[in-house]
Formats: sequence, C-alpha cells, structure tokens
Amino acid sequence: MTRRPFVVAALSLSCEGASMAPPSAAPPATRPELLFHDTSAFAGVSPLGPSDVGAITLADLDRDGVDDLLLPGNDATRLLRNRGDGSFGEWASVAHPGRRVLTAYAADLTQDGRLDLVMATVKTFLIFRGVSDGVFEPVAGLPTLEGGGYGSVATFGDFAHSGRLGLFLGRSFPFQPGETGQAETLFEGGCGNVGVDPSTLKPVPSTFLTMDTTSFIDQTAVVGLDVPAKVQATAAADINGDGHMDLYVGTEGGARDLVFLNDGKGHFAESGEALGWDARTSAMGFDMADIDGDGDAEFFVADALPDEGGILWVRQPDGRFRNEASERGLLDTAQFSSWGGGFHDFDHDGDVDLFLANSLPPEGGSCDVLEQERLYFRNDGTGHFERGLGATGTALDESSEARAAQISDLDADGDLDVVVASLDDPPQVLRNDMATGGWLKLDLAYPFHDPAVGAIVRVRAGGRTFTRWVVGTPSWGGSGSHVIHVGLGDAAEVEGIEVVWPNGQAQQFPGGPVRERRRLVFSP
Repeated sequence: MTRRPFVVAALSLSCEGASMAPPSAAPPATRPELLFHDTSAFAGVSPLGPSDVGAITLADLDRDGVDDLLLPGNDATRLLRNRGDGSFGEWASVAHPGRRVLTAYAADLTQDGRLDLVMATVKTFLIFRGVSDGVFEPVAGLPTLEGGGYGSVATFGDFAHSGRLGLFLGRSFPFQPGETGQAETLFEGGCGNVGVDPSTLKPVPSTFLTMDTTSFIDQTAVVGLDVPAKVQATAAADINGDGHMDLYVGTEGGARDLVFLNDGKGHFAESGEALGWDARTSAMGFDMADIDGDGDAEFFVADALPDEGGILWVRQPDGRFRNEASERGLLDTAQFSSWGGGFHDFDHDGDVDLFLANSLPPEGGSCDVLEQERLYFRNDGTGHFERGLGATGTALDESSEARAAQISDLDADGDLDVVVASLDDPPQVLRNDMATGGWLKLDLAYPFHDPAVGAIVRVRAGGRTFTRWVVGTPSWGGSGSHVIHVGLGDAAEVEGIEVVWPNGQAQQFPGGPVRERRRLVFSP
C-alpha cells in the first residue's frame, strides 16, 4: 500500500556533504575486543549527583552537530552542552516548579525549526516550546493532561500523513486527584514500585494529541486510542510494513503488549493478538532493526520482569510474528531486568548488535535497587547473537542500577558511544573504542518534522544494502540522537543511498566516500 502524499511547499534541491573525518577506505572489519571505556570524569558528568529518576535524553539543542544532554529531575531539568569532544558543561535549565519530571523527549512538534520538549511527570505531562538555544517556554492552552495516572512515556509520528507529528502520552499506575495516591507514594524518595505488585494496579487512560496551526487538540477517542493500559514503553513504527506509522504500547505487570495498527488516515485498531504478539511482559524498552540483512525489520522488547527473557518478534511468511529470542541467542536476557538500549552497529562490522542497560526493581518495600551488568550481544551477521563480555576494567565489566541508555556519537569520531542513566548514581558516559570498519552518518533534512520518524534509509556499499528505520523514541527513559548511523564493514565506498521519506516519497542520493557525515535534503 502506498502512502497518500500531502501538499508540500517548494524546497531547495540539494545533497550536502560535510565530512567529519578525512575520507579514506575502511580497514577490514574484524571482531575486536569489547572496549567501552568509562569516560564519565572527562565528560564532566561524574559530579552531577544521582538523578533519582534514571532517565536521560540526548538531543542537538544548539544545532552544532553534536548531541547535548538533558537530565530530568525535581523542579527543573538540567541542560548540559556538548563541547564537541564528548565532554559537557553546565548550560541552562528548564524550570518546572513543583513537578518531578520522570522522562523527557525532544522533537520539533511546532514546525518552527527548533526542538521542543515533552516531559512526563508524576501527575501530568508538560510541553515546552524551543525559543532559542537553551531557552524553552511552556506551551499555553494545552488540553487537560492529568489523566488519572502518572505520566510515564511519550512518542510521536506522522500517523495521518498530514506533515505534522501526532503525540502519544502514555500513563501507568492509577493516581486519584486530590488524594495521596499510589503513584505519588511509589515515587517518594526516588523509589519506584516499592512493595507493589504492578499486576494488581488498574490500567489508566493515555492521551493522543494532534496539532493544528496554533494549538494542540486531544484526539484520543476520535482516533481509537482510548484504551486503558499501564504503559511503560511506547514507540511509533511501521510494524506491519504497509507504509503507515503504527503505535506500539508496552504494558506493565504481565499484561499483553498492545499493537495499534494505523489505517493510513490516523485511526487505530488494536491488533497485537492477531499479529501474534501474545507475550505478557513488563515492557520497558523497544527497538527495531534488520538483524539478518534481508531488508525486513525485527522488533525487540526489553522486559523488566522476564519469565523467559526479552522478546524478539520475527515476521513469519504468513505475516504473523513469532518470538525467536531464545533460538537467536538472547536467552541470557532472562537473568536480567532490562530497560534502555537497542540495536546499533557499535563495531562497524556491518550488522547491528544489541546493548541493554539493566537493574532489578526493588522488592518487599525496600528502596534498594539491585545492580546488574550491562549486556552486549554480538550479531554473527545472520541474525543470531552471542553474548560478549567486556574486557576487565572497562565499562562493560561494571555493574550499576542502570535504567536508561541513549546512544550517540558524542565525540564526533564516527562510532557510537553510550550514556547510561542510573537511579542512585550520576550518568555514566561509555566511550566506544572498538570500532574498526567503515561508517556513514546521515542527517535527514525533512522540513515538516524533526526527527523524520517513519523514514527508511537504504545504503548500498560493498555489494550489500544496509537498512535503517527512523523510530519514534526507541529505548526507554527519553529520546536519543536524530542522526542515522550505519556501520559499513570493509566497504571502501558508498555506492548509493535511498531515502523513503515519511510521506512515502522515495529519493535517490549519490554514493561517495565512507567515514563521512552527510546531510540529505528532502526535495518534493
């Protein structure tokens, strides 16, 4: 099925290249030792203190080409500017007095060329419009966003092919306005889920907003999303491959996750069971990638309370999905409580690996979160994984009470680094020192919204095709880099690039050197 085009204004036609490193042929891809070094002291994040919420966001707020750091918290969210080398300095803050922000997300919702912020709090959601570098103002005239449960997650996508991002706001755990409710008690002193079985809590309604030229409008019931759930993970992605942005809603407390398929006009029907997504989880993270090089997407769900491990949904010939996590080598996830992370080619060998941040939730009324290792699963190139152990003394050899993990090339050297957020410790910056193969970084200049959620990028190099999807808020605990990263193995040059933009229009771009950052500009 093809997407319905929408009317576009005239735009400049260009493909701009800005090299981030001297172009050269990539050395042969190898299987190097897993080397992530903890550079938190150099990065300047060690003195920041515990976050108490375990969330983090990476976004290029000042448009200088490297991602800055957002740290949610009580009364204010701190902004730290990236100096360009992977180190950060105090910059600004976004005040929200009396509000405890649990997660924050960055996207250009208002179509003015600046990133805006969406924040989930204990009782409601906040939206701030980007005004200038590091300056954000509350959006006035919002619909009532207190929905009977604490705000947990948000995601966005152009679900109606209108050229505007729709905004889904997910909630979990009931809260009674005017009373000391369960949600408020759960988060006193930074604790979550203390002594409470999530399966005993009632589901609560979420909210779906669209935006016209001047204001946000509550369209939850109109589009079919007035389905109560305990939401801890969500993402906008084309799950059934029909060209329309669907909505994944991961649930807490051993319930079946929800998959809302989009009819192409922005109306949804819950279809998870029909698709075979029948696993019952306490879902926290989500990502999609082509793990076996066949051009189709597979989907991973990180489970905080796994019975059999994480979930890897693989499409079968009949169009339904089957969980193949165990037979694909991901059985070790059953021993861990996984939160943030996702599929990325950290070693540049041409296939995507899986990184996960982990920590056990507190039990029995205790606030003590149990530390766990970070997990790294190497892909053998066929979609089968083997757990890799970090070298002694490196960042993968450490344990922490980790929740969020956001991935970006923080030091602009071409490979992907990781920032891990923990409940009781400052953030940790994990610098990647193992990548050996070629790479390509792509900025998608799409004029209607940023990020270009729904875009598909296909890079041809070395006789192979590498596919990437732009997903609305993969991982957990915030949003990550808007730059598309592709590991190219031992390819010496890029043969060509195709971008299928969110409106369905395909556009071809020429090839060129590897180890380059390029800006691809949409042309109607």
